[in-house]
Amino acid sequence: MDSSTFNSLSSRLTRLELQAGEKDKSGVSLTAQVQDLQAKVDALYKSNAELQTLERIIETVRDPKKHIPEIKNRSSVPDAEKQEVLLAKFPAIREAYSNLAELSTLDIPALSSEAVNKIDLELVQQRQEAIEGIMRAYHMLVVKNTLVFEKYMALMERENSFWVDVERKLTAMKIRLDELEDKKHYA
Repeated sequence: MDSSTFNSLSSRLTRLELQAGEKDKSGVSLTAQVQDLQAKVDALYKSNAELQTLERIIETVRDPKKHIPEIKNRSSVPDAEKQEVLLAKFPAIREAYSNLAELSTLDIPALSSEAVNKIDLELVQQRQEAIEGIMRAYHMLVVKNTLVFEKYMALMERENSFWVDVERKLTAMKIRLDELEDKKHYA
């Protein structure tokens, strides 16, 4: 960068700083307005934790390579939060699981030799590669959904055993309390 470009940019920056510091019709400078808006945004982020999650998701979508360690380290999400999401999504998971199981059992018929002779092989090769990519993604999705379903079922079993245990303990406590009341009553 030569000196004339530097001087031009420097003078332009100085003019912009002066304009930002000047008060407008409302009597507030542009800098003060920006600071006020930033304070409101910060307060909004503090009051709504969902916005931070949304912002993190948007950043991940914009630059996934930057967030690869974060994506790989999903174990930092508390188990309770994972369980809540699984419980909330159970009907959709069950429906998706049944749909995936139905799709995986589809039988694709073979083509006749006459139809094979009429097919453009380059186009078929391109489509075959695309279909193979889709199939790999599909099978990965089937495996992941199966794992999620199995984890959900294990969660349901643990939750069920927890409530059975709580009920058993409450029953034992009620029996003990009844015994204590009987002793107190007869004493």
